Amino acid sequence: MHLLTRRTAFAAALLYFPACAASAPAASTATADASATTDGAATADGAVGGDAAAGGGDTSAGETATGSDASADASADTASSTGTPFGVGLLKVEVAGPGGRKLPTSIWYPTAVGAKGTAVSYGFGLFPSPLGAQEGVAPAKGPFPTVAFSHGNQGVPEQSVFLTEGLAARGYVVVAPEHIGNSFTTFDEKLFAAVTLWRPKDLSAAVDRLTKPQAGDPPWLAGLADTEKLAVTGHSFGGYTSLAFAGIVVSPPASAMPKCEGVAKGDPVCDAVAAAGPPPWNLGDPRCDVAIPLAHALTAGFDVKSLAGHKVPIVLAAATGDKLTPYKAEAEAAYKAMQPPKALLTLTGGDHFSFAQACELAAVAPANLKADLEKLCKPGAVPTIADSHTATLFTTLAACDLYLKGDEAARATFANGSFAGLNGISMASEGIVK
Repeated sequence: MHLLTRRTAFAAALLYFPACAASAPAASTATADASATTDGAATADGAVGGDAAAGGGDTSAGETATGSDASADASADTASSTGTPFGVGLLKVEVAGPGGRKLPTSIWYPTAVGAKGTAVSYGFGLFPSPLGAQEGVAPAKGPFPTVAFSHGNQGVPEQSVFLTEGLAARGYVVVAPEHIGNSFTTFDEKLFAAVTLWRPKDLSAAVDRLTKPQAGDPPWLAGLADTEKLAVTGHSFGGYTSLAFAGIVVSPPASAMPKCEGVAKGDPVCDAVAAAGPPPWNLGDPRCDVAIPLAHALTAGFDVKSLAGHKVPIVLAAATGDKLTPYKAEAEAAYKAMQPPKALLTLTGGDHFSFAQACELAAVAPANLKADLEKLCKPGAVPTIADSHTATLFTTLAACDLYLKGDEAARATFANGSFAGLNGISMASEGIVK
């Protein structure tokens, strides 16, 4: 496939994932820190990722200069100028997932600032790493707390690198599997019921992989992550995955259950349902300490009592202009049903794609999405995409700092009211701020 065609197809992949077919102790500090991690207001959201689902990165394609010494030097210089405590490394591995699936998986991790390897870019060279991430470099001294990230329906693991790289640059290992059967290159609508069950288990398998080295792994991988300090986040269908991973019980309506009576063994959907047993299903990972779902889907598919009685802190993030996972039906309904500790970051006027890399993709987006993306990325947008990403990153960071590192100062980020003075962004919480 011609490079331009591949880039356009990759952009479409990142955009088309509709649902279902050191800490900043206070929000004002978070804003200042976030501005230091980007190249300016117009590109504050950074660059997008996604070579795992699109057939691999640019460094081996011979289409960019990402493997050159000059590029590595420039990328490392970017990392050293961000003001974050760490540089960012990227390692790609394969994970054995449920259903006999092999899951390409991206791992972002902290490195020494200025460490040089092979510079990372995403999307066949269309998007540079926002924080100068490098492949083939050793990590900083760990182990580090772990964050599992779940991409959206028909998406890719690198859809929100402003978040995954941003967390790694602040002392977290972020692991993101490609949900085979529900990613851009592997999407199969007939597998929807199966991937609903597989997705949380994909995350558990990816977290396990961090501590179970295999032949060909770098020797440092086994000591990289502390998987007993574990957070989860994800976007859209990945937000559903985050809630299920946190132990919210999945209780689908009878009408949504596949018809498996009389179906022979070997059917992937019916085999997945048989392995899970009769609903409701607890697909949670007991290691999970906090969940941060972004524009999550399928609130109605969770058990009401489980939503009300969950034990893991939940920090929701959502946008009032979201047409794919509507704010009132998803985030607002879930927040009202949940018990404390809980929080809800609201982007008033934001969109479903406020939590992904929208602006860099607008130029190559399909016509049916181009106008919405351009609206998000206009300088006068409320909230701006830069502010949306700032708020998302530092809300996620504060949740991880509080519940994984015990940083009590991070509670201040969850104060009710406007978020760090960012226009159109607010926070509501219960049971977090003391």
